[in-house]
Amino acid sequence: MTGVATGLHGVGVVQILIHLMAAVIPAWAHTITLHVHMELTVQHMAGVDMANRGVEHEV
Repeated sequence: MTGVATGLHGVGVVQILIHLMAAVIPAWAHTITLHVHMELTVQHMAGVDMANRGVEHEV
């Protein structure tokens, strides 16, 4: 009987871990995607700013 209970408990723990991973990973991935997007946007804006300064400097 204890073996069955332990087996069920083990499955419960695994299911809880799977649910936690399923909940955490998308949020974590979304945060990284958002950070990378912001980083690229900042670099793009800096690049445009530098290009504009370069044009102004040449004129």
